[in-house]
Amino acid sequence: MRLGTVAFLIGIVIFQQLPSLLDSRWVLLLGISVPLSIWLKPLRFFAWLANGFLLALVHASLIFSSALSPELEGQDLLVDGVIASIPEKREHGVRFQFEIITPLNSDLTLSLPKQVRLSWYGQTSELYVGQKWRLLVRLKQPHGFMNPGGFDYEAWLYRHEIRATGYVRKSDQNGLLAEPEIGYALDRWRQSLANDIDNAIEESQFAGIIKALAIGQRDDISAEQWQVLLRTGTNHLVAISGLHVGLVAGLLFFLMRWAWSRSARLVIKLPAQKAAALAAICAALIYAALAGFSIPTQRALMMVCVFMASILLQRHHRPSQGLFVALLLVLVLDPLAVMDAGFWLSFAAVAIILFGMSGRMVSKGLWWRWGRVHLVIGIALVPLTLLFFQKASIISPLANFIAVPVISLLVVPLVLLGTLLLKVIPIAGGTLLTFADLILNQCWDVLSWLSGMEYAQTYHSVADWWIIFPAIMGVLWLLAPRGWPARWIGLIWLSCVFLLPHSRPQEGEVWFTLLDVGQGLAAAVQTSNHVLLFDTGPRFSDT
Repeated sequence: MRLGTVAFLIGIVIFQQLPSLLDSRWVLLLGISVPLSIWLKPLRFFAWLANGFLLALVHASLIFSSALSPELEGQDLLVDGVIASIPEKREHGVRFQFEIITPLNSDLTLSLPKQVRLSWYGQTSELYVGQKWRLLVRLKQPHGFMNPGGFDYEAWLYRHEIRATGYVRKSDQNGLLAEPEIGYALDRWRQSLANDIDNAIEESQFAGIIKALAIGQRDDISAEQWQVLLRTGTNHLVAISGLHVGLVAGLLFFLMRWAWSRSARLVIKLPAQKAAALAAICAALIYAALAGFSIPTQRALMMVCVFMASILLQRHHRPSQGLFVALLLVLVLDPLAVMDAGFWLSFAAVAIILFGMSGRMVSKGLWWRWGRVHLVIGIALVPLTLLFFQKASIISPLANFIAVPVISLLVVPLVLLGTLLLKVIPIAGGTLLTFADLILNQCWDVLSWLSGMEYAQTYHSVADWWIIFPAIMGVLWLLAPRGWPARWIGLIWLSCVFLLPHSRPQEGEVWFTLLDVGQGLAAAVQTSNHVLLFDTGPRFSDT
């Protein structure tokens, strides 16, 4: 099971490295690889690798089958469709994902993507997910800046199955056709809760963080707040992550078990342990739904379901088995998850906790183990955070040691209960959210002070993938259980990400790089000791 899951993951990753899409007829090989992965043990690893590769091909073929014909690019198109995501309020308008249902003025023989991302400049009235609109739009092919190491917007669009971007043209033809449909009930509920939170704590500077903890909507977190979270390594706390899902599921499990065991009649019909397991699954499912089933919540939900299923079926499973089952299910449901940094960080964090903590270290009390888990995660994720973001927080273990119990044990329960009460008893819900805001305010003062430290964060680019592998080996060696020989050698392996020199021009040599900034020119001139950057382009945002 574990080896097959690893092979499945490798197959998907290999597919993502292809320079172009293979012929979709290759997917017919699934009829051979799937039976081989079940019945032929000697070839099981390679069969599972082929399964992952071919499933990713199926997914990609479906996405690319809905593309924008070049003849329609830059043309005014009148379309009927549905707002398919919670609209993001921007400085000059609103942005949302739009599902095209019917093209009205284009050649039906030309291809028009189903999912597009639109900006509507100057739109001030409230838009709701699920509304059906007739819009005059202008679309273009997915495109992002082509600078190595920068944010790959085109890959992000592909990851979210968006095959065109564009904007809404000013026209009298634009109009609302129908109110939200039932198919978008979950996102409508999330948007309604977001509006309720804004109304309940409209004066709070932490409304964006509270919405992130309640429904996973992080658009309103300010750039300054993100800076504090990133420098302290606590940005994971504003995502509905496995920590929060597990906390909610665990809390409901113990409360239900205690309450159920009070009644002899209920216990006779169903053991308290099993009733509590069902309650935990329901709690995890509801919280994951609030977050829009993001990757970390998918992983946490799968793991909760696996462990609770073992209680219902009265079978014992190791924690690592639950992790691999969750990994396989996430990949089967969404092969494109490997394109998210959150996918790798989420699963790596749980894996390293199991490796560095579970049954390996001598217990030295709760506070020692609580502090150690943050130290383990802080060390283990350094290679990945440097690879994905070119920076890592040095004070992350200390900041998380302080912030995690405050956010997870105090703020999250208050936010969740307060958010749910807003629909039933608005005054009580608003009061709980106000208490959560006060606690956040006190915690934020500490985080702001920590982020202001000169060496709170280190910046270092990892230019090559191969540098990561010795660093990961160093992490595993360093965090191995007591008794493992020469664990200090792990520090040497881990230092590869910092000490290996980057390539640079020789004396008397000049490297010239023309950067893609969307418009105009930006040039970087690099010598052996200096870099000159000329014309950085327009300022799109605070970041």
